[in-house]
Amino acid sequence: MIACGKGMARRAALIKSLRAFATIALVLCASVSLAADQESKAYKSGAYEFQLAPAPAWVDVHDVAREWDAAAPGASGARWRNWLWDSQVDRRSGTRERYFDRAYEAVSPELVQDAGKHQIWFSPDYQRLILHRVELRRDGTWHDRLLPNAITLARRESEFENDMSNGIVSALIVLDDVRIGDVVRVSYTISGDN
Repeated sequence: MIACGKGMARRAALIKSLRAFATIALVLCASVSLAADQESKAYKSGAYEFQLAPAPAWVDVHDVAREWDAAAPGASGARWRNWLWDSQVDRRSGTRERYFDRAYEAVSPELVQDAGKHQIWFSPDYQRLILHRVELRRDGTWHDRLLPNAITLARRESEFENDMSNGIVSALIVLDDVRIGDVVRVSYTISGDN
């Protein structure tokens, strides 16, 4: 009878500990969910929308080199330099997520205007666009240039002349005041698959 009483006391203590653990787990899950909601924000442009959020946890974010390697292609005579051209894909959740990170520089004066424009194509019927960063490096310092209200989303029908509709939307990011020597960096994720 004494052994049985000790066993019941242990069981009661275990149940009490499990309840406390479950309560802590629920509080932590709610906190993470609330933090995720605060980190991700949706913006509308016309009939379409995009989100701002940090890069997903599964992404291995790479740094952009501080200086162009003198032995690398484009060290002299190049008109354009790609500092970083990264794509990563995750299918573990059953939905394809594609992460893109581009850092580039117009070395030629006639290409500076092109460096200030970046287009991202996606289909809002089954995909979401999540922007992570739009930055510009000038004189060795990175500057945040992500202005959500300045991003234009518009439907682009490439087959319009043939009476075909593909539903593709273009997000146009335009940076003012891009100069020779500036490195532009844009990173985003397109989530979803048809």
